Amino acid sequence: MSSPTPIPSLFDVTDSDDTYRSPNEFVGTNVCRIATLSTLLDRLTDTSSFSASADVAALGFAPDIGRDFSSIRQAHPRWSQENDSVDFNDNQRNAWIRLNESGLIGYAVEFLAFALGSRNQRESIAAAGAIWVYIREESPEIIHRQRFHIWQRLHKGVDPNWLDSDPIVGSEGQGPYSPAALSPGGASTSWSDRYTAFIQARQDEIDLETMVSLASSRLAEGLKSADKYVSAVSRTIFPLFSSSIDEQLRESFRYPHFTQGTSQSGTSTIVHGTAAYKGDWWYPGGDFHSYILKNHRSNLYNKPGTAFDWSGALSSNHRRIAASRFAAWIDEKEGTQTVFAHSYGGDVASMAIGDGSKVDQLVLMSCPVTDAVKAATESGINVVDIRVRIDPVLTLLRLVKWRTGASRLGKITRVDLGWGWHDASHDPHVWDERGIGSYL
Repeated sequence: MSSPTPIPSLFDVTDSDDTYRSPNEFVGTNVCRIATLSTLLDRLTDTSSFSASADVAALGFAPDIGRDFSSIRQAHPRWSQENDSVDFNDNQRNAWIRLNESGLIGYAVEFLAFALGSRNQRESIAAAGAIWVYIREESPEIIHRQRFHIWQRLHKGVDPNWLDSDPIVGSEGQGPYSPAALSPGGASTSWSDRYTAFIQARQDEIDLETMVSLASSRLAEGLKSADKYVSAVSRTIFPLFSSSIDEQLRESFRYPHFTQGTSQSGTSTIVHGTAAYKGDWWYPGGDFHSYILKNHRSNLYNKPGTAFDWSGALSSNHRRIAASRFAAWIDEKEGTQTVFAHSYGGDVASMAIGDGSKVDQLVLMSCPVTDAVKAATESGINVVDIRVRIDPVLTLLRLVKWRTGASRLGKITRVDLGWGWHDASHDPHVWDERGIGSYL
């Protein structure tokens, strides 16, 4: 069986209303629109500043989008059916037009419900993530009421013998275990067909309670996907780390505070981000590790088994512990020349620097701008910041607030990759194409 064609890390966007007729062709545009709506649904977002952004305009949003939040609670999906069929492409396109013409951000909920039924798995998982984050913030009691059913779906996602009767997730061979759901990129007809059948059976408006059920089912399915973006969104929302693990870690490890670092020189290393511990791009022998070792840093740490690693959980406690351990790891070496840090790995590395670890250069790759990251950029070290516009993970999951992103950083070297996926910043092909090595 031939390997699937890799999905390009970078893409172009359009402001056209017709992207939903060819979701696989315009998946980058559609996912960035969903990510943008997730941020617009955040009550802390300054929608006037956000709407004026050239990046938002490039996606086809109206200049006055989000001028009125009053319709959020009232907007529910209105399914347009002909001959007992649901055309999600037309429904999604019509909801997009209504959203832009009215400027009522409440229609974003309707739009996301249609996007959840997309046959493109990146688009449907982005919609599921946006719905989950919105309801988690606006109506946490709904998620609380469903916590047992959500827990069941998560176990179904990792154990094919669990809860075979779930009507939305489906049984083995039909749900998360089907070839369509597990293959990278492209269509996920299994999910779309089951979602369509569910909507046809309802034939009425879908309330927020039902949307939580649908979104959690899609996210549970995404845990098994081989698509990097799909699994990243699912594992970031559902990392399968319990609060009890956080408590155990806090009790078993005291944070050392490093007031003095080691001498500068020696080693370079890579720190992965959230949910990336299952990947190998950062590990000795991985594609990005091998690329950096061969082309840019011959001193990149290259001993399998002792390379720095951490849980990758979306947890400030886990990152704090990881930072303390990373500081100790650096302290054992002869010094650190360059730290390449991706996503929340940038927070881990920055906290270690704040603890006193000496680092010549910090390369931030698609990193949220936390207080620790901002402090590291103001510490006087050499910082290179590489990121895409409206990051499809950070913006979707509200891990970076509008006007508190890269603009918060101090004197750094900025590398704008244009439009792309969250992992574009550690793609060797992108590094070659954009000449990123010249900034080191």
